This record gives sequence, structure tokens and C-alpha cells, in this order.
Amino acid sequence: MENKEIDRLIIEKVLELPYHETEWFGYWVVLKEGQLATLFSPSSNIQDAWIALEKFKEKDFLYTVQNQVGGNYEVSLTDWGGMCSTFRGVSESLPLAICQATLKAKGIEI
Repeated sequence: MENKEIDRLIIEKVLELPYHETEWFGYWVVLKEGQLATLFSPSSNIQDAWIALEKFKEKDFLYTVQNQVGGNYEVSLTDWGGMCSTFRGVSESLPLAICQATLKAKGIEI
């Protein structure tokens, strides 16, 4: 799956925000009421990925971020408020590992 599609899924399914798509730049999103729209790319921008991860903190999820031998990152989300299910993302890129874990927690495999 391409990064642009991952970005769209994070905006729609994780953050549940409206967005404006541009052909060359990606997705513009208003993250907080009263703010200007910002270009949002969680698959490649760690600050944007962290916004998606923090969304789960609000829902009683525990998350861990680890670096693995060999250079990969592993992100785990555990639902302590529900069934204690754990959702993991593993990638050479920390933003992509975050995207994988958050989308899996929403029932979407990438």
C-alpha cells in the first residue's frame, strides 16, 4: 500500500477528521478547531504519526515503542480498557510502524 493511501486511512479511520486532498501535496487537515489546515502525512512525518498514536492514549490504550536488533521499530498498542488485545506494527520507519499499529487497532491491515 502506498504512503498516500496510509495517510488517508489514518485521517479517516483513526483521527476521524475531514480532509482536503491535493494531487501533488497530499492531505490537508484541520487538527484543532480554530487552527489553519496543515499538510498531514503520518506515514512519513513522525510528528503526524505521533498525533495518531496519542489518539489511543485517550482511549485507555497503553503503547510502547521499541527499536529492534537489525534496525526495525516495533510499536505495540494494548487495549487495557477493553479486551487487552495487542496490535503491533513493525517497520524500518518509525512513522510507518506507528501507522501499522494504529490501523490494526481499528481493524485495518496494511
